[in-house]
Amino acid sequence: GTATNTGVFLNLWKLVFRERRYRMHDWTIKLDVDAVFFPDKLRQVLRRHCPSGCKEVHFRQNLTRMFDREPWRRRQFVPIMIDADDNGVHAAMLGPIEVFSRRAVVKFAKYNMVCKTEYAQGMNQELWGDTWSEHEDVFIDRCMLRLRVVPIIEHKLLDDMLSGVNRSPPVCQPGFVAYHPYKNVDRHLRCHFQAHSAHTEAF
Repeated sequence: GTATNTGVFLNLWKLVFRERRYRMHDWTIKLDVDAVFFPDKLRQVLRRHCPSGCKEVHFRQNLTRMFDREPWRRRQFVPIMIDADDNGVHAAMLGPIEVFSRRAVVKFAKYNMVCKTEYAQGMNQELWGDTWSEHEDVFIDRCMLRLRVVPIIEHKLLDDMLSGVNRSPPVCQPGFVAYHPYKNVDRHLRCHFQAHSAHTEAF
């Protein structure tokens, strides 16, 4: 299952804020160690969505098959956690890959205490009124909403077996920026080879 790891990751974000290296880059990417990642595919996605650059944005993954899983199946959180495009595809941010524009990180660095304080003190119950914000991806996704950072839905950002996007047995099909979870070296390399070969053939 998912980990209650918000505190750990917020401490890591403090280090990011302190070093301020994010100010020298257009984008900040957080990856899980068991994610297979293709930077070239991410560059294509970013160019498609932000050809002239983006302001305060972060990315959400498609989650069309997650309504039978917490926390997205809770009806009261649908307006908060889920966006739908014209095809009825719903999305939220998941931890294996998180993508933030520079201005989004600047805003998060400046105002993250708003989210932390509201959650810790039981304020804004519609947003923080459960324990799911103990999961860092849910907390940060909600914090982005609270800070009015614009979400961009990208259907090829993450192919994740845990979210029901991937297939069984797992096959790393072409087109995605990241694949998850591949927790040992053999499976990680196999996925990388499958996806890389498919990317190469596609060109």
